[in-house]
Amino acid sequence: MKNLKYCLIKSINKNAPLVVIPSFEDNGQEIFSEAGKITKEEFTLLSVYNLDWNDDLSPYFAKSIFDNAPDFKGEADNLLNYLTNTLISKVCNENEINPSYFMLVGYSMSGLFSIYSLYKTNYFKKIGSVSGSLWYPGFLDFINKSKTVKNVSTLYMSLGDKEKHTKNIYMKKVEEKTLEIFELIKQDFINAKFEFNTGNHFQDESLRIAKCIKYLLEN
Repeated sequence: MKNLKYCLIKSINKNAPLVVIPSFEDNGQEIFSEAGKITKEEFTLLSVYNLDWNDDLSPYFAKSIFDNAPDFKGEADNLLNYLTNTLISKVCNENEINPSYFMLVGYSMSGLFSIYSLYKTNYFKKIGSVSGSLWYPGFLDFINKSKTVKNVSTLYMSLGDKEKHTKNIYMKKVEEKTLEIFELIKQDFINAKFEFNTGNHFQDESLRIAKCIKYLLEN
């Protein structure tokens, strides 16, 4: 997290909801543009990137599922605390915006992070997980033993319909575990939606995130 960078794309409306997206790269403008094509709802987007991807976004320590790769350090709490206690308020103050509410949206490991946040903070009113890494070792057990926080109103989850087609013994269970997690937690929200997107994990990332933002803004 020490090398973290961020980019803010502002709505004309200083009270527009703020969508926070921890990203692998600086793709905020592309996501903002894609979402603008499919919804008329106003929003401001804060893209947070240049993360230690497998460490900052993982909820707890886990052994690597890849050959010759480092283990997951499990430092999501540090990132979540930094976002909610420091960065977001700093960005809002510096840019003179006062969002009506905050949303957290994530893709891949960031989608895992967004679901994990449901058990740690009610700072975000709406949560989206797009192609989330819900295959993460032990995460379904964590869900079963935990309770979501109150006051999160809306949940959106999606997955590519070909993401399970992999030889990795963990990642091939992503569809099974994603659907099971959604069924376990959907009753905790006023609005909850799951949908499949066409393709594998690396297809149409910005469009998939834009669809998530549309649903969260409109529900």
